[in-house]
Amino acid sequence: GRYMMGQCILLARFNFLPESQSCHEEILGVLQEARDARGQLSETQMLKARGCFENYVDLLLERHLITLDDAATFKEVCPLFEPCFAAYDEPLEHYQQLKRVSQEILGELPSADEIPPKAGESKKSSKKGVRLRWVPKQQ
Repeated sequence: GRYMMGQCILLARFNFLPESQSCHEEILGVLQEARDARGQLSETQMLKARGCFENYVDLLLERHLITLDDAATFKEVCPLFEPCFAAYDEPLEHYQQLKRVSQEILGELPSADEIPPKAGESKKSSKKGVRLRWVPKQQ
């Protein structure tokens, strides 16, 4: 059930299609039946929900809304975030330090000197990280 709920992100991405609503209703119906059966999802119900979703993915492919590669991937797992790629084509000084980027995202983190070593480990010397730049996938 949780797997199919995660897959439904694809229905939200293409919510402008009437088929998105009908597929959502069918999957939701199967999940509600499982809920009413105290969380038990039969193999028949599972195959029904999965088949509906796979047909929906095929429809997106037929309408050229996704690529063949996306269709194969989405039938297994639909990523919640768009992919991004690391580019290493610029000189190193062009990229931000990974530590700085992580601090911007996560806030201040303790330095390596402030973190005690795990049991049985010795403290390792810290080295400077490689500068990276994240580039969104080009469409």
